[in-house]
Amino acid sequence: MPLKQYCLDPLYQRPAFEVDIQDGIHSVAVTRLTFRSTLNDGSFSLSSPSRKGQGVDVYEMLQDHDLMRFLATEDLEICAARFSVKYRPVGLASTAAARTLTFDISLPNRCNLKDRKHIEQALNNRLLARWGLLQEVKADAN
Repeated sequence: MPLKQYCLDPLYQRPAFEVDIQDGIHSVAVTRLTFRSTLNDGSFSLSSPSRKGQGVDVYEMLQDHDLMRFLATEDLEICAARFSVKYRPVGLASTAAARTLTFDISLPNRCNLKDRKHIEQALNNRLLARWGLLQEVKADAN
């Protein structure tokens, strides 16, 4: 089975993460962006000031500090991102405490999501593709 190839291009603008109610997801936030210079080998990360990104995401931080230009320059490319997903486990009463799942994606094919929980399976199997974070892999013509 070939490795999944990821695409972080949708993160150059604040994404609207569409979710399915049956997955129990309440919110998704981008909590860190790592930029790589196209001019040299340098890279740096910008992180949300809140630990789980639920108060302020990285886009609010960029806007508050007049750094939105980082998303528009050709000299920088997004090479990694951290996401925070606030959800309630499926099958539990609505009074169950919300939980947070944090995961990272790095280009071209690194992601630390596992398939142990329903939420991880939903993210891996449907939602990353819906959000444009999976690159379409073309089948070989052999």
